[in-house]
Amino acid sequence: MAITRKDVASAFALLSAAGVRTPKSHEDHHGLTLAVDLWVTLLADLTATDLVVAVGMWARSPRATSTWWPTPGALLELLDTTQRWSEPLEAWAFVLETIRKPGIDRRAGPPKDYWPTESFEVAIAAAGGWAAINNSTDDDMGIRAAFRDAYRGAYRREAAAMGSEQTRRLIIQTAGIEPRMWLGGA
Repeated sequence: MAITRKDVASAFALLSAAGVRTPKSHEDHHGLTLAVDLWVTLLADLTATDLVVAVGMWARSPRATSTWWPTPGALLELLDTTQRWSEPLEAWAFVLETIRKPGIDRRAGPPKDYWPTESFEVAIAAAGGWAAINNSTDDDMGIRAAFRDAYRGAYRREAAAMGSEQTRRLIIQTAGIEPRMWLGGA
């Protein structure tokens, strides 16, 4: 089901609660209404859960430290990145690509904030850690299977936590910001 004006208003409230600075264009009712309608149009192929997940990813990303409001395109880019690794074997391929990447310490591995989601860290630990993966061969099916199973479970838990209605409500209640504030009391 496509997102609604209320979904976008909730996303705006979440961004505000996360400390992302509201654009000047959103300060008056007309500008805010235009922005909400534009987001509904540009993100029409997303579900409400996808939108909440993307906003949560933005708030957790280094990009949010600039405190700039994301564009719909920036949120779609984050979702594309996450959906790229929704399958455990795609995530495994990314880990193997990382091993071969210049500048990555083959013994210590990449910095902790390198991985796009926490699911990678959980799966790497379950597979015996970075050193075990780095020293494995293509014939070492046990390490790959441990990674796959742990990644699948961690990814599902992470997606459920990021996209759940309860999480969205909790953030909005905790921040004291209701979606209707973004719709001019509607």
